[in-house]
Amino acid sequence: MGMEALSVHEYVFAVWKLVIRPPRRRYTRLELCGQFANRFRVGNVVVSRTNYEITNQRGHTLVCTLFEPETRRPEQGDEKACVVFCHGNACCRLDGFMQVHCFLPLNIAVCCFDFSGSGMSGGEHVSLGFFERDDLAAVIQNLRERRGYTRVGVWGRSMGATTAVLHSARDPSLAGVVADSPFSDLWKLMQEIVNNKLRLPSAMFRPVFEGIRLAIQQQASFDICEVSPLKHLESCFLPIFLMHGEADAFVQPHHSELLRNGWQGEATRVTMPNTEHNDHREEKFLARAALFMVRALRWESFLDTMALEALTKGLLPTTTNISNVQSKMNGSATLAAAQHFEQLALSSEIRKMAMSRDVSERQHGLVLAAAELSGAYKGAEKLDLSSTGTLRMTLPASFKGTVCFGKDDIEVAFGWVGGTLPSLGHIVQFAVLSANALSISRVILKPLKGGGFSTTGIEQLCMEAVELPLNKPLEFQLFMPEGYWTQIVVGSHVVSSSELPGSEKLETSKFVEPCCWCWRNSGKLEVALNKAPNLEPPSPRQAGKNRNTTMSYGNAPKEQLAEELASLVCGVPSMAAAPSPKHATIIYCEDGNGGY
Repeated sequence: MGMEALSVHEYVFAVWKLVIRPPRRRYTRLELCGQFANRFRVGNVVVSRTNYEITNQRGHTLVCTLFEPETRRPEQGDEKACVVFCHGNACCRLDGFMQVHCFLPLNIAVCCFDFSGSGMSGGEHVSLGFFERDDLAAVIQNLRERRGYTRVGVWGRSMGATTAVLHSARDPSLAGVVADSPFSDLWKLMQEIVNNKLRLPSAMFRPVFEGIRLAIQQQASFDICEVSPLKHLESCFLPIFLMHGEADAFVQPHHSELLRNGWQGEATRVTMPNTEHNDHREEKFLARAALFMVRALRWESFLDTMALEALTKGLLPTTTNISNVQSKMNGSATLAAAQHFEQLALSSEIRKMAMSRDVSERQHGLVLAAAELSGAYKGAEKLDLSSTGTLRMTLPASFKGTVCFGKDDIEVAFGWVGGTLPSLGHIVQFAVLSANALSISRVILKPLKGGGFSTTGIEQLCMEAVELPLNKPLEFQLFMPEGYWTQIVVGSHVVSSSELPGSEKLETSKFVEPCCWCWRNSGKLEVALNKAPNLEPPSPRQAGKNRNTTMSYGNAPKEQLAEELASLVCGVPSMAAAPSPKHATIIYCEDGNGGY
């Protein structure tokens, strides 16, 4: 039986659920706090991070994170610049943390926030730009009036890019906009999605879309026909930099082309070859967009010369890139300064442990160094895992244990050294368990001359939402085969990490001996880990690109249709069961978090 078996109501339900109530992108303490400490260094700039909340005009709480340089260059005077990042649908402010590496070395602050209905912010619905532009306006007003920022630019991706365009039509005081994969008109985008992916029968098209429009007006109080940047282009005079993947089959490239053709001010558009909607953006395109924003903010005179030189060469202003540029011009003073900071960031005790000839002590020192430099475990309590002596095992290794969570916000992290790559450094792996999520991450420590290490921070590899019972001992297993791969098993939940790319041979550790941290938050916690060398790990899940196929449905219930349609349109893997109304769902996808 074909799709005609589905009623108009079922199509309306599916798209209504997709558009205004997609899976909400939540995160754990490790994801949010582990990537950056409250005070850290990027390049030659000392950065402070502040988490705060504001209220939008609808009374919803918006949760924000502001990264700002601690000091100003003397020539800046009272001038302060900030780039506001707007995330996509089914995503959150974590997606904007990459911009820290783009702008903080340039003494430009970065503000990331969760739109209403997304992340940790209040609100129940997403409006794909209609109300999000008011959220953006509230964030910008707070930056200007309460935090003293005189120059503000906006960088948005997908839904966030469309939001930036909509807001720019009414805020001529913005310096400029970077819009990555915006759509030009929501009604047209939905038509394309349904026609290209779901093959909606032509006779059903008009009643389905009128039903969708009416349902959204009643439930979320906005008209999808009004989410149209094309209708506001006559008021758009700001400089804009449009980016779009040539292989984007979701928001097709002609959307940004329409915006450029109708833009009233300076408009630059670049296409990224072999790039889909959710693919990683190459450094050269990010650097070009960052250089555009620097010029839009009129910030060139306040830049470090080497940082500006790196941008003009298509490189982000990271410590390594700046040092490489500088070494070709006038020595390596920048690199020396960065290395000096990294050395001072570690205590002498940890540096001594990490350089010890004793293999066990050196491993513990490397794990402690990774925890300190990434900021992932500041404020956590280190736990003794076993009262029976050492947990040391040769690779491949496997452990089993029990954990009992007294509260749902307690997290337990295990860390160990998996091996060394000569070109990168020591690979330190972390497995994190909580009642709400399981995750695996890693930190790469690159040794510096004279002692100490440098790192780019913690890298999240995979995560799965769970709902584990409280105050009940739970058995778990931890597998560490020879190589990078790691796996956590708790009951029916299996979370597996992926391999690092590249053909370089890993120098594996002779043994592993996990360390353990936790955040108790005054809650009860019991945890134990024991050697179990004969455990056989389940087969790892196969990771791949987001689904992008034409699908048909027979007598599938409307809930299944909604889930599959959300999988297609939001660009995230479909879930085996509908999410619990009491818990948000964390989505991990190897090729991107998905969304508009």
